[in-house]
Amino acid sequence: MPTHEESPARIEGESFIFIIGAPRSGTTWLHRMLEQHPEIASAPRELTLISRYLAPAHLSFQRERAHMDRGDWKQGLPLVLSESEFMDGLKAITTAVYRRVLEGKPGARLILDKHPGYTYHLPLIEQLLPGARYIHLMRDGRDTAISMLRAREKRGFGARTMDEAARDWAESVRLARLHGEEVGARRFLEIRYEDLMQDAQQGLLGILRFCGLPPDEGWCARTAEENSIEHRQVSSGDSALNELRREPGAIWRKRMSLRQRFVFDRVAADWLVATGYASPGWWRSSVLDAAMMSLYPIQLRLRRAWTAAVSTLRTAVFRPVPIKRN
Repeated sequence: MPTHEESPARIEGESFIFIIGAPRSGTTWLHRMLEQHPEIASAPRELTLISRYLAPAHLSFQRERAHMDRGDWKQGLPLVLSESEFMDGLKAITTAVYRRVLEGKPGARLILDKHPGYTYHLPLIEQLLPGARYIHLMRDGRDTAISMLRAREKRGFGARTMDEAARDWAESVRLARLHGEEVGARRFLEIRYEDLMQDAQQGLLGILRFCGLPPDEGWCARTAEENSIEHRQVSSGDSALNELRREPGAIWRKRMSLRQRFVFDRVAADWLVATGYASPGWWRSSVLDAAMMSLYPIQLRLRRAWTAAVSTLRTAVFRPVPIKRN
């Protein structure tokens, strides 16, 4: 096993591969396949290092620094650390964590990590690990949204409403593609979940080339077969949807109501069209659909007005009675 003295030269940005994408886009599936490669080291599950540990600390430092610069108040780490010193600390934590991951797999030369939340912190990853490569796994937002809602129902996490699911998907795609434009094609690879599902072997071959690894067709074939949906359910999603995964768009066509289609279109139509998953007006199958949903915005406004009125009435009727003191 490498010692701490042997490893630091390998803990460099160019050694890192990050899988990014919206929740329920197949990122866990891709991660499980790539971690089986002998030259790729990865934690057995999501580390959440960037999204849940480093990013909140970085944001706190920036906020406190801004308050000090405006003269609001003086408190926090900016009192004793410059921004560069603080970033050096984050880099030291990053190196220590990923060195441990690398030590767990002697012979590996690349480090793999993934978490859907990383998509929201790509500039920070660039600061910590300049030169890292990114694989954006993108899935039809409508299928992704249905999967998000099913995950909420069955597992208690993820988007609560179709509106929220659509926003999560669209924002994730926007941020990932923006980052791809900034770092360039050499360090950014976008793959469609549907293409990977149809031919995982060819998809893995392309990924190995992107990562600078020999295109081992035998490994790709074995890994694709072992991790096919028929043999292995890798995520905590709804297995009842498995039979629909092979056919692009089958999930949303069979599981999305007219109202859900309308809501998704109102929120994320631009990105759905821009990514080539749909054409304008995809959500309606007939003139009747359009007529039925023409009243939906009015219904929403009435519902919100009613909810606000009831809340106001309850506050007035059930407000605490002040205690009279002698």
